[in-house]
Amino acid sequence: MTNQNTVESFQVVYRNYGHWDFVTKRGRAFRLRGSGCEWLAMDERNRMATEFKTFSSALLFITERLMHENLKPDGHGNNLPLV
Repeated sequence: MTNQNTVESFQVVYRNYGHWDFVTKRGRAFRLRGSGCEWLAMDERNRMATEFKTFSSALLFITERLMHENLKPDGHGNNLPLV
């Protein structure tokens, strides 16, 4: 079972310098704007924005939101081993 916000697939589209879009079948899910130490990740689904100091931390934040799965603690319902 997956979270209702999890998407089956998404694309990362480079528009131009400092402009990245994260697109799903339903349209743009996130936009990432900025440069240097000022990055803004805007969730287009709920219009919430989050600021970051690095591109990589913003990228991780967005991909985690799009790929999050609600895994059961006992491991049932998925193919991941318990650690």
